[in-house]
Amino acid sequence: MAGWGQELLDLLLPARCQLCGEPAASDLGRVLCRTCAAEWQRFDPTCPVCGRPPGEPGGPGGNADPNPDTTGGQVCATCTTGTRGFDSARSLFLYEGTLADAIRAVKYRGQRGVARLLGQRMADAFPMLFPGLTCTHVVPVPLHWTRFWSRGFNQAELLARPVARALGIPLVRAAKRVRATRRQARLGQHDRMENLQDAFDVSLPALGRTRDAVVLLIDDVFTTGATTHACASALKRGPVRAVHVYTLARTP
Repeated sequence: MAGWGQELLDLLLPARCQLCGEPAASDLGRVLCRTCAAEWQRFDPTCPVCGRPPGEPGGPGGNADPNPDTTGGQVCATCTTGTRGFDSARSLFLYEGTLADAIRAVKYRGQRGVARLLGQRMADAFPMLFPGLTCTHVVPVPLHWTRFWSRGFNQAELLARPVARALGIPLVRAAKRVRATRRQARLGQHDRMENLQDAFDVSLPALGRTRDAVVLLIDDVFTTGATTHACASALKRGPVRAVHVYTLARTP
């Protein structure tokens, strides 16, 4: 009956893809077409700490176990020599093409239906990207209140909701953005780190009586890791033992 009802809905109220305008697919939330979704390229992680290929430059470095069990890959030079606030990081897709268009549709056109679809894709892929990992909380990377007020939502939180629901653990706003910062997109690595200095803090009330929390930190795009490094470092000033970063996409 549900299938017939969906077919009738598609016939009476045909939905259009939010990216190209072609007919949207019912199994893609009636927000995207199969052609656009088929173009998304999976990101293939190699470094078992940060997920980047060996030798790829950039990013603040890691205090995580240099040989975690998440993958059998080679630890990159940055994670071998540096210090990271997070313990591991994984991304689902490459930030390019129609996947980048979908993220922009969420952030700048308020397409929450697209965000729900993307968040569900992250939820479905979690066991593959983080085999055997058990977390206690899902935490979205926060926006400063001024940006949240102008946008009306936090795209990281929209992505995080389906992940928390699938894992059966609470989504909490345990990270706070206490200082407004310049947009990171046009900044170099050094400027990104300086821009985020003391930008985040931990919300102890959000974590309640938790001790030794293991946080899954959610964001939309991983570029150099500066934002997630700063946010994870702030969380570890509270009762957080480990922070694992999960982003929808990573820049090539």
